[in-house]
Amino acid sequence: MRGVGTQRSPAGFSTGRERRGLTLPSPAAFAEAAMLAGLLSLLFVVVYFGADALAGRRGVVWRLYGDFELAIPLVPVFVVPYLSMFLLYLLPVFQMPLADIRLLARRIVLCDIICGVIFVAMPTKLGFAHQDVSGMFAPLYHWIWSVDATHNLLPSLHVASSSLVALALVAAAMPALRLVYLGWLAAIIVSVILTHRHHLLDIPAGLVVVWLCHRLIPDRRNNPSTTNGTLGRPT
Repeated sequence: MRGVGTQRSPAGFSTGRERRGLTLPSPAAFAEAAMLAGLLSLLFVVVYFGADALAGRRGVVWRLYGDFELAIPLVPVFVVPYLSMFLLYLLPVFQMPLADIRLLARRIVLCDIICGVIFVAMPTKLGFAHQDVSGMFAPLYHWIWSVDATHNLLPSLHVASSSLVALALVAAAMPALRLVYLGWLAAIIVSVILTHRHHLLDIPAGLVVVWLCHRLIPDRRNNPSTTNGTLGRPT
């Protein structure tokens, strides 16, 4: 099923593009998307762990949480939506046209750079005391604890990058899938708190980064100023 017509994206502008369900990409599109995913993964590793290493050498750590936050319980099951971020990242190639994937990739690059600069400029610390987790979710928590950076809390890169991907999926999806993606994103955002990986201020800070990425790298296909007087016909 495909719905066609001028519709509104989450940012409020008219896309004029087709809303669609999940589809199999062409081999060429899949290959390019896989290449972009590999390059973005490499950039993430360099920025995330490089920023943490540089921040650790500064000797200055900011405490950006309230004492009341420390009473928030750790809810082990929320590690599932927390890690589902990686599954979300696999969907653009099945949901979005290649042009949208390229735009998303540019925004993710900018997001990583902005967050990396802030991580170095303002190292923060996690206030939650370490809690042992037992049961079926214990291996997942142990893996997260083994790879998570120490100072990269504000803004939440987990929230920022997940939001960029989810909102890009929403902009390309038919109405039923839009609700799924928005609910999924909400679960991921809540999970960063209930897994004790972030504090409350980290979330709006991450969403501000998302807003900046959309402002600094707009989709010019939806900007009337980039057309030759005919709506929907780019120059």
